[in-house]
Amino acid sequence: MDNGNRGDEEVLGMYGVKDRNAEGQMVVDFAKRMEMAVVNMYFQKREEHRVTYKSGGRCTQVDYILSRRCHLKEIGDCKVVPGESVARQHRVVVCRMRLETKKRKRVKTEPKIRWWKLKEEDGCRQFREKLQQALGGSEEPPEDWETTAKVVRETGKNVLGVSSGQRKEDKESWWWNEEVQESIQKKKAAKKKWDNQRDEGSRQEYCEASRIAKRMVAKAKAQAYDELYERLDSKEGVKDLYRLAKQRDRAGKDVQQARLIKDREGNVLLSEQRVLSRWKEYFEELMNEENERERRTTGGEIVDQEVQRISKVEVRAALKRMKNGKAVGPDDIPVESNGQCRKEVKKRVQAGWSGWRRVSGLICDRRIAARVKGKVYKTVVRPAMTYGLETVALSKRQEAELEVAEMKMLRFSLGVTRMDKIRNEQIRGTVKVEQFGDKAREARLRWFGHVLRRNSGYIGQRMLEMELPGRRRRGRPQRRFMDVVKVDMEMVGVNVEEAVDRARRRQMIRCGDP
Repeated sequence: MDNGNRGDEEVLGMYGVKDRNAEGQMVVDFAKRMEMAVVNMYFQKREEHRVTYKSGGRCTQVDYILSRRCHLKEIGDCKVVPGESVARQHRVVVCRMRLETKKRKRVKTEPKIRWWKLKEEDGCRQFREKLQQALGGSEEPPEDWETTAKVVRETGKNVLGVSSGQRKEDKESWWWNEEVQESIQKKKAAKKKWDNQRDEGSRQEYCEASRIAKRMVAKAKAQAYDELYERLDSKEGVKDLYRLAKQRDRAGKDVQQARLIKDREGNVLLSEQRVLSRWKEYFEELMNEENERERRTTGGEIVDQEVQRISKVEVRAALKRMKNGKAVGPDDIPVESNGQCRKEVKKRVQAGWSGWRRVSGLICDRRIAARVKGKVYKTVVRPAMTYGLETVALSKRQEAELEVAEMKMLRFSLGVTRMDKIRNEQIRGTVKVEQFGDKAREARLRWFGHVLRRNSGYIGQRMLEMELPGRRRRGRPQRRFMDVVKVDMEMVGVNVEEAVDRARRRQMIRCGDP
């Protein structure tokens, strides 16, 4: 950072150290877009109390404290402690602030019919009976929809009830029951009696009521959580299971959304109007303008000369420059199928860990059943790891690498380490998850069957039957896709002719989880 901060006064103060470099400009751009301010530079201090990194005669300011601009008035001081260090040669930056709590404004809400009570059998049965009586006992509704809707709403109000329309307080009271309510009332009465009498007997009575209330609250919480996790293990609780995983994932994030849009020159846009204008320009160019291409000149000269054929070296060089994960062409074959799949395997492992971290708050909860954890793993994590591998000829080492990553995730989920000396088979049987290699083989054979069922002119089928001219190198040859498919078909006991019968082939290659 530097003292010359013209144009950046809204995020920087007047008291910086040295010149601003590229990393410093990134901090300034981030603070502008997020409407934040660099607190270190708003207070006049000696250089010893401003320098955060000092080594070999070099003094720089590389550690900062950022806050919302609306909270600057609550910050009283910010400085560096010279004698202390957090990391090597990095000094401690401290900030003193006074936080004020503001009451939320009440949001006006309207009373709503408690339609969610229809999930209960008694409520649903009573609603049907009352609705049939209101419609005159006939099963066929009137032709006038407005009249029918009015009758349905009135019946819902009378049978299901109406909410109060008041905003719920941010309190964890979903586990509250009548026993807890009664114990809390007794505790309040005992506290009021002790405040009035102030004797030893009333104090003992209040302490006993307080212990009973705590015991009842803990009992109610434990019972409510047991019912919650039991419901998550059922078919009706699948939606609640993934909703709970999303909530815990959002709760673990510091910044929910990164708002950073740049203009053509790379400058960060600050106002919402300029951001919207930039999006408008982008979509206008995307939808209405064509890409630059080389224009063919009409009337060119015709050369009667043999065109040189594309060589293998050129094809290999083009494949190496291509990136994985791109859309397939007319042949429906991705670039990952060229045999060089080391990078793709690493990407699949990283994608699996990324999906596992999103649901780690749920999948590592000890109170959730192991079968539910396996269900979440098979739904969220494993599809990310197997994506695109049906066209890849995995080697034994690469397959083992994927299985090792999978076992680490499953052991983390169950809270088991290798020191516990529990075999992988027992871990997989507990969470009901099949081996990764078997699921990859199922995906390969399924994709291979889809290709065989296409017509003979399909380019994907022609590529599978193609034989390149020449001889392979000495030594152990590299595994090709068809080599792996042949081994897979021998393991499951199918042949190429059975690919036409889709139902029978699916039954034979299917590798279900235990």
